[in-house]
Amino acid sequence: MAKPKQRENYGNGSITPELDKDGNQKKNRKGQLVWRVCLSFGYETVIDGNGNKRRKRNKVQRMCYGSLGDARKFCKQLQAEYENIDQQAAQGSFRWACDKWLSWMRAKGGASQAVLRQYTTWLGYMSDVLGDKKLVEVKKSDVEAAMVAVKTSRDLSNTTMNKMFAVTKRLFEYCVDSDWITRNPCRNIEAPAKDRVTSRHSLTDEESAVLRKRLDLAEADAISGYLEKENRQSDHNNLFGRSCVRGLSHISGIIAIRIMLATGMRRGEVCGLTWGAVDFDNSQIYVRQSLTASVEVKDPKTYSGRRSLFVEQNTMRHLKEWKTFQAKALHMVMPDGTALTQTDETPVCCSDVGGWLDPTNLSRWWGGNKNKGREGFRDSLGFPELNMHELRHTQATMLLGNGIDVKSVQTRLGHSRASVTLDQYAHAIPANDKAAADLMGEIMNKSVPETPVVRIGESA
Repeated sequence: MAKPKQRENYGNGSITPELDKDGNQKKNRKGQLVWRVCLSFGYETVIDGNGNKRRKRNKVQRMCYGSLGDARKFCKQLQAEYENIDQQAAQGSFRWACDKWLSWMRAKGGASQAVLRQYTTWLGYMSDVLGDKKLVEVKKSDVEAAMVAVKTSRDLSNTTMNKMFAVTKRLFEYCVDSDWITRNPCRNIEAPAKDRVTSRHSLTDEESAVLRKRLDLAEADAISGYLEKENRQSDHNNLFGRSCVRGLSHISGIIAIRIMLATGMRRGEVCGLTWGAVDFDNSQIYVRQSLTASVEVKDPKTYSGRRSLFVEQNTMRHLKEWKTFQAKALHMVMPDGTALTQTDETPVCCSDVGGWLDPTNLSRWWGGNKNKGREGFRDSLGFPELNMHELRHTQATMLLGNGIDVKSVQTRLGHSRASVTLDQYAHAIPANDKAAADLMGEIMNKSVPETPVVRIGESA
């Protein structure tokens, strides 16, 4: 059998028969010959793994079946298709591609509104530099220059730059998949290094006890102030029929901090907690949902985030008292002429109108705004540097430091894997290193009798 022609150049492409191990042209199940059609779009200089420059051909390959004439016809159609695509992409700028990709992300779903807003912001930074540049003209050097310009003008952290680069790379991958460009200009760019995570701050046992005591006092003062205000409202016959009850969000914030300290729950999980997920009979809280920064209810961060947490009695007592207090307060709110009724769907930590407590507002209430000279609630407690998420670190550190196994801590925190717990909170384990060394010494001393030390060159 005659060997098939190895390759035929056809315009700016080539048609090559697919050969089997015997050198004969392959056929598909229908008995049609198999051809590989390749379109060439010139060369591009790239950097290999050793840092050397080399030329790389930009090409697109497709498989077709039939006779050589069918392959030529397919190649011609493919060339015409890419000419039309080139014309469309040639008219589009980088900003145009960003709009297309973001529209597709919104239509596809799967990403929250908060994530899409972040993507829009980052691509907006890149568009300030690359926005009017034609998409097909964007090269590796352009992306690198844009990253440097954004870093300089925006003073972003290395971690943020790393995430922004990842989003930009995804954008160009979408453009490649859409056949607007033939190669991702971010492909051979090394991603910016993330900031090194320093040791996470957490409270000591003594500091945790002080914080809890001050939370008790703050909660009592908040409720006392609320009742005094309600008495004044009663004197003016303005007790019922209001659109909101001032002070509920403040007390809810204190309750939220108390829950975080006792359970290690995330901010969104606490804000998304409803009374139906609080089991007073078994002293448990069921984490089933989370509230995003855009006040959207969604599933927890990970699959393991759906969990049941046992809660100590002191916190459960405060929650039970707060539930009774909240029910009476909500009954005074009548936004549409009907009093609000506390149900299983009512948020444990609510706003002044009885709805969801915005996680962003909770963070502002806790941390304040140093740039505007506004103190947060943490300042009044005497913990001006305590980040809200560090309450979660405190939970993990205290449990690991007191001998609770890593698997139990992972389950309680809702981490997807025990390795995540170890990576983030390994600093808590060395606190037991001396105790571990002493224990090993005791075991070894019991197992092996003490023997005399023999010096080299001396007899025993």
